[in-house]
Amino acid sequence: ARILLMTGAIGPDSPIVYVVHQPAGSPISEYSNGSKEYPNDVTILFGEYTSSGSITYSSNGDGTITIYPVPSHWHQSDQSPEGYRAYTQEILDTARTVYIDPSDDTDVINKIESVDFIYQ
Repeated sequence: ARILLMTGAIGPDSPIVYVVHQPAGSPISEYSNGSKEYPNDVTILFGEYTSSGSITYSSNGDGTITIYPVPSHWHQSDQSPEGYRAYTQEILDTARTVYIDPSDDTDVINKIESVDFIYQ
């Protein structure tokens, strides 16, 4: 809930947030065997519809997360294994680490109560 509040990654009108955990070593893109892999365990949060938004992040255990700019759709022009390798390397290279503000407890509770988290 804190990550959703801080990043605004998923629209406020999305009543459902899906939660997927991927272990380190999982491919960033499941669409090609050319994909680079996540160096750490990641969590993917996404709304009921792709237009609701998504965020892919890794917890660093110190109050920060690393956000990977993974697209909701893979529309890059080079769909070859080499293209996926280059694009997923770019995702790794442009990942950013941010501090997660603990936020106001009331806001966090309200967010938790307003959304159904569905773990897949």
